Amino acid sequence: MRGLIWTVAVLAVLWAGLWVVAAKVTDNALADWIAAQNGAITAKVSVAGFPNRVDITASDVVAGDTGFGPGWQAPFVQVFAMAWKPWHLIAALPTEQTVTLPGGWPVSVGSDKLQSSLVLVPGTALALDRLNVAGDALRLGGVGAGEPLRIETLRLAVHRHDTVPGSLRLGLEASGILPPAAFRAMFPSGRSAPEGPGDLRMDALAELTGPLDRTVLEAPPRLLALDIGSLTLDWGALSLSAKGRLGVDDGGYLSGQLDLDIAGWRTGLDLAVAAGALQPGVADTWAAFAEQLQDPATGRLTLPMVWRNGTARFGPLPVGVAPRIEG
Repeated sequence: MRGLIWTVAVLAVLWAGLWVVAAKVTDNALADWIAAQNGAITAKVSVAGFPNRVDITASDVVAGDTGFGPGWQAPFVQVFAMAWKPWHLIAALPTEQTVTLPGGWPVSVGSDKLQSSLVLVPGTALALDRLNVAGDALRLGGVGAGEPLRIETLRLAVHRHDTVPGSLRLGLEASGILPPAAFRAMFPSGRSAPEGPGDLRMDALAELTGPLDRTVLEAPPRLLALDIGSLTLDWGALSLSAKGRLGVDDGGYLSGQLDLDIAGWRTGLDLAVAAGALQPGVADTWAAFAEQLQDPATGRLTLPMVWRNGTARFGPLPVGVAPRIEG
């Protein structure tokens, strides 16, 4: 019995020593990594969680360019990992944070709960294996602005896809999407936004030039193509589904085709006008065009949206210049 007690005691001391070493190595590695970013990331880091976990808390986090974007600010980020499984990380994000989009537009991100689970491939490269994000009662809006866009639940899954090297399987579900009242009031005169919240779902395959690993900040892989197997939006009378393949051409412009099937397309045009994507006069032209092409029995509109050679077409109708993605 005494021998067993001594064995347990020795093992406990060894385990405690291993945890201290792991915590110290983690703390030093994070400090060195932050210092190597040359000011692109600043944070105060502490390590706790003895004896079974390695818990990392980063406070006063500032990443990227918060003046011109992209950038991110958060009062804290907590990352948890079991001591014997350090490649599986659980992150808890604060209820309020700020994301700065390219161009310097700050977006306030609020939530009741926002968590993620990250699993890396064991090894020195630390390549992404899978990432899952879950958020409840999300609130997105301009900093200091009025009522935000609300999303009741958000679920995002990103998994490594071994069939195509350097590719990721993407799954997105956003339910209970409710734009702010100010946006709904911008619908054309005599017509109103659909009652109730909307739902968005997507299943896609992203093909990249390389894996997402520890070098992602120094040399991020480029997106080669986005193969959308299913994209659906349901909001009141509007029901839209799309599938197709998008990429970037040699000139850096969006290229590809989405096959659209739209019920309630008039509501879709009103939505585009409210969002500022279409002028009312242009929307009227599109409405006349859609009336000629809709299914007379169901009122559904089935047309391709095509981006090619720097231009965009909705069916046979030219609609403008394709977005520039690179360069």
